[in-house]
Amino acid sequence: MHAYNCRHSRASAFSLPLLDNKVLAWSVPLGTLISVPLLYVPWLNTQVFKHISLTWEWGMVAGYCVVFQAAVEIYKALKRAWLPPLTHGRIGGAEKRPDEDSRTESQPEATVAKELDTHAPATSAAVTAAQAAPLHQRDGIVVSIV
Repeated sequence: MHAYNCRHSRASAFSLPLLDNKVLAWSVPLGTLISVPLLYVPWLNTQVFKHISLTWEWGMVAGYCVVFQAAVEIYKALKRAWLPPLTHGRIGGAEKRPDEDSRTESQPEATVAKELDTHAPATSAAVTAAQAAPLHQRDGIVVSIV
């Protein structure tokens, strides 16, 4: 259940489609099915895992799940109401630099290295291999390929 809450930091878990992530859609029921034999196969639960089957405790589990889900939804509603909107694709809401959109993969490596070097101290004369590597951008996150 918490995995579905973690899919978005502000949107309600009930407003997002359940089956858009196939791995998550399969892992939640499979994880639940794996726990059933651990709780109810007599030899496995008493001899290997050293516990007894749940009886009335399932009511506590269900109650805690409802309370937790309500708390998460209230927290997300407060974040939506009081915090500024998210800027998609930017970490921390940082503004784009003016030259960021113009950078392409075909741009010469020396130009990219020169742009990176402008943020380094003026005494740096040599460009390292990591700085000279071409930059690729996806979803607003710049990744250097060495």
